[in-house]
Amino acid sequence: MKTRIWICIMLLWRFTPSAVCGAAALDDFQKQFQSPPAEYGGAPFWSWNETLEKDELQVQIDEFAKQGMGGFFMHAREGLITPYMGPEWMEAVRFSVDRASKLGLKAYLYDEDRWPSGFASGKVPAMNDDFRQKGLVVVEAGEPLPPDRLRELGALVAVFEAELDGVIVKSYGKATMTMGVAAMPAPGRKLLYFFMQTAQRNEWYNGETYIDTLNPAAVDAFISVTHEEYRKAVGHEFGKTVPAIFTDEPEFVSRRHFSHEVAPWTQALPAQFEKEHGYSILDKLPLLFYNGGPATDPVRLDFWTTATEMFRDAFFKRIYEWCEKHNIKFTGHLMLEDTIPDQIWRVGATMPHYEYMQMPGMDHLGRNIDNLLTAKQVSSVAHQFSRPLILTETYGCSGWNLSFENMKWIADWHYALGVNFMNQHLSWYSMRGTRKRDYPATILYQSPWWKDHKVIADYFKRATFATAQGRFVAETLALHPVTTAWAQFSPLEKSRVTALNQHFTDLLHALSGRQVDYDLGDEIVIARHGAVKNGKFVVGDMAYNNVVIPDARVLRGSTVKLLKEFLDQGGAVISLGSTGYLADAEEPVTLGKAVAAADISAALDSLIPRLKRHAAMTFNCDSPPCASGNKVYLHQREVEGSTFFMFVNTDQENPVTAEAVLPLSGRVRVWDLFRGTALNYPNANRDGRAVVPVNLGQAGSLLISVSPDEPQVPMQSQILKTGRAVDLPDAWTIAGRGPNALTIDTVSYKRQGDTAWIPNVSTHTAQDSMESLGTDFEFSVQYKFGLGADPASLGPLFLALEQPEDKQIVLNGKPLKYDPEQGWWIDKSFRKIDISNAVVKGKNILEVRGVFHRPKKPGTRIYLPGGTEIESAYVIGDFSVAQTKSGQFLIVPPNNTLSYGDMAEKGYPFYSGTLAVEQTADIEKPAPGERVFLEIRGLEAITARVFVNGADAGLIAFHPHELDITDFVKPGRNAIRIEITNSNRNLLGPHHAIEREPLNVGPGTFEGSILLNNYYFIPFGIRESVRLSYRN
Repeated sequence: MKTRIWICIMLLWRFTPSAVCGAAALDDFQKQFQSPPAEYGGAPFWSWNETLEKDELQVQIDEFAKQGMGGFFMHAREGLITPYMGPEWMEAVRFSVDRASKLGLKAYLYDEDRWPSGFASGKVPAMNDDFRQKGLVVVEAGEPLPPDRLRELGALVAVFEAELDGVIVKSYGKATMTMGVAAMPAPGRKLLYFFMQTAQRNEWYNGETYIDTLNPAAVDAFISVTHEEYRKAVGHEFGKTVPAIFTDEPEFVSRRHFSHEVAPWTQALPAQFEKEHGYSILDKLPLLFYNGGPATDPVRLDFWTTATEMFRDAFFKRIYEWCEKHNIKFTGHLMLEDTIPDQIWRVGATMPHYEYMQMPGMDHLGRNIDNLLTAKQVSSVAHQFSRPLILTETYGCSGWNLSFENMKWIADWHYALGVNFMNQHLSWYSMRGTRKRDYPATILYQSPWWKDHKVIADYFKRATFATAQGRFVAETLALHPVTTAWAQFSPLEKSRVTALNQHFTDLLHALSGRQVDYDLGDEIVIARHGAVKNGKFVVGDMAYNNVVIPDARVLRGSTVKLLKEFLDQGGAVISLGSTGYLADAEEPVTLGKAVAAADISAALDSLIPRLKRHAAMTFNCDSPPCASGNKVYLHQREVEGSTFFMFVNTDQENPVTAEAVLPLSGRVRVWDLFRGTALNYPNANRDGRAVVPVNLGQAGSLLISVSPDEPQVPMQSQILKTGRAVDLPDAWTIAGRGPNALTIDTVSYKRQGDTAWIPNVSTHTAQDSMESLGTDFEFSVQYKFGLGADPASLGPLFLALEQPEDKQIVLNGKPLKYDPEQGWWIDKSFRKIDISNAVVKGKNILEVRGVFHRPKKPGTRIYLPGGTEIESAYVIGDFSVAQTKSGQFLIVPPNNTLSYGDMAEKGYPFYSGTLAVEQTADIEKPAPGERVFLEIRGLEAITARVFVNGADAGLIAFHPHELDITDFVKPGRNAIRIEITNSNRNLLGPHHAIEREPLNVGPGTFEGSILLNNYYFIPFGIRESVRLSYRN
């Protein structure tokens, strides 16, 4: 086995933390790189989801500072009890901004009560019916609809008589109307009724609706009750401690709010459409939903253009201009950006809206790196308008087992694609009740690994800083095919657009996997900011040598004109498929000088040689991530006369061994994103170009720079070779641990006066049933658990319970007293109660009695003080947990030794925290020049901190799960201690999900179908061995 140069570099860094960067051009860069300003630090959604108290706000803000966050977004969230935007809320905002200022943090605003942004917790739609979201629906009928049905369906816009064949309309015309009633259609024809519907009221909007985001007056109302109120409260800190305000998932229409398939609509749309296009959309409505041949495409293109631009101008432009006026950035992201069909339906297209965001952003959900299109859409517009910070709301839905390595893997993928500001989802103010299922994990003190979070936070801060400097380098522009998609899209039929989306996504993966740095071009943006200059295709502040057109058959006439001019000036246009198009969906045109490529592979074969002629980088790699799937991505920037290259291996399973021939020569440095240092990097000169090794671990990354104004310093890549390796004995003693736990998530319950218990249901089922019965009634809940040993052999035992202060708690017939002085565990709402004197060997029955108060105001998501939430109970203490053949869990005496394998199967199935193991091992003295590495093979944990002879040797959190311990060992006997920290996954679940370990986790994952009484846990511990390897 070989350990490559990056390990050697890490060793050098240990001895030379200030490194050797002396170029004046990069001096300022390096100083800030070592310790970037707070504006580059991650800022999580801080979930304000309880009654807000200043003391707790301060404690949590201080935690953000301690663990490396750059700031926080103050985000109203499910469970909030302090009235949103009320006096107490505003006081909490002012207090938090003041505390952030004192600590040098940034306090970001969030513009809504939960999401989507615009309804202001229901205030805006309540002002005026015109402010409520509108939609256009079509209803087919074989005979005229009666007046009462017409009134039910909304405001009648138009009625047509048509001959239909599924989603094809063979012919249509306006129906004959008499006193508002349509005539009977001819045989074989139907009536098509088009209605403007107002969105249905629902609980999510607190009994109101979402707003009409195409209506400027509605958006002005939103600004007046939200942005203006924040300006009054903390406007003096805008642009300083308060840099930005976040908007979350605005949209112009949503199917779930309407009775039928729907298109965006507002009262002013027909007039605006006719003004722009010279004909009435009211005469062409069937073509929005049904395919009527060649006449269909231009109508759809015109309609979606108008709807998208109305949304852009009414919502984004107005808020952008307000923010510009008041010195605060407009940030956030749109609804459903991930695919072309989804974004058409909800926002028209994402890219035109980003022009009007000072800090555009995106959403990334789950433990995956699937949505490449989303990232390239937002970063491209940001590059074209010189917006250095591009936000990603990321890690939402990732689940409790989100690791530091997962975080880095997902973040590096973003950095490679040009998205660089980490807005972590989510940091909970409280975990009480339903809040703990609000898209975990929480990135705050409740997670056991929080104590080491600064390691990854500092990495993010430096990576954000590095990728926000200078300018992005891209030779290629790939046209976004949304113009073609608009011409093809129908709310009734999306298959053609779905296929187009897949083809375009395949193209983007191919470009990224071949290390082609590129941007996307939106044709609305190009029409406003495009030009051809000096043989380059210019969009805003970016200029490209190459344009790639996907398999799209419709282009805007304005785009065609620029492409022809670009070709005439010697530019390269590579077209997938033919070079013939329909300009504005009507006029056939041919780009005669373009290169036609039969498929994506052929397109790349045409593009790559041209990039080489323009002195682009050459990447030589035959490792699995390159050979199968092209999983190595590149981000390239020019900074202060130097060129930076960030290589990212997106493969979690395989390392990369490669060589990069860079397009320039000069001094080559490597920048350590963990330590903040820089060193000369191994390189050679080949025909005037620097040649460097690119050796990346699993999900690894590398940031290097080349400074052409400094002499090249050739260096050979030195490789450490493993000589001998010794596995430490499988004989570890457990030297320290937090309390073990038994989660009880099944209850029996009854209302006072009922004679029978409703037995053995989930806590979620019990809560739902109680809420259906009303409020303010007495109830009882029973929890059962077993002890497999005499209590005297177990030491102190505690119950961790939520809301014990207003309950009667009885264990095995003995009343228990809740004493706040006994403290809390995991979260401050998990209160500890000593049960040592009430437990018995065998079955234990815990009964909790109280008055059930409905937690939410009926018909809303407004939480009430004192609301009751039935949740799991936890028995905690120094014990092990055994599982019987029937699947029942028993508390038994603790296991004080550790053998390799899964600790979840060895007494710790619900454990959450840090487990310290140690042994004394004989270690041979390393030979001169030899290094000693400790490898943890099969680590199943978030982190492992290693101590050698009492000294902290470092943290292991990333592959290859090893650490250089040479400086800490001595010949002979050495004390080795490893502190292994996991997550809350096994404690809090989901334990019963069908997917066992889902990678997209939300409230429904916990409350949906279960696998009977089965529990599923993830492994925890050291699965294989701990090895010492000697390398030289």
